[in-house]
Amino acid sequence: MDLGEVHLAVAHDGEQTYIANGRLLRSKRRYQNKLKSTLSRLLARKRRGSRRYRRVLASGRKQLARLNDQIRDILHKQTTRLVSTLYARGVQTVVIGDIRNIRVSAARVSGTESFYGKKANQKLHQMLHGQTRQPQGRTAGNESCAAG
Repeated sequence: MDLGEVHLAVAHDGEQTYIANGRLLRSKRRYQNKLKSTLSRLLARKRRGSRRYRRVLASGRKQLARLNDQIRDILHKQTTRLVSTLYARGVQTVVIGDIRNIRVSAARVSGTESFYGKKANQKLHQMLHGQTRQPQGRTAGNESCAAG
């Protein structure tokens, strides 16, 4: 199974390929980044500790918490659906590709730290590799499959 940003997960069982679409998840991530920048700009215009500062901060935390819940829900639904589909097809073992050092290996090739650029580095840092890997392991455990 390969994890990615455009397609959350792609699995191939030898006969058929399964693709978990990551469009909604990317949309939520983009909105989350936009909201963080807006909140940062608003907070920069307020005096720290003032009533308006606290109001903007509370509003931002509430909005970001809602977005985090939506992201977690999308991720759970996608991974559960993928594992259930694989289980229904009789797949016994799921092997997940390791992408943790993708940015470091690309930086080594180019000789710089930020080889991909600002936006691509942001996307790489925000990839939900660990959060995708763990739910699939738990779901696979519930479906009596081995995940590794």
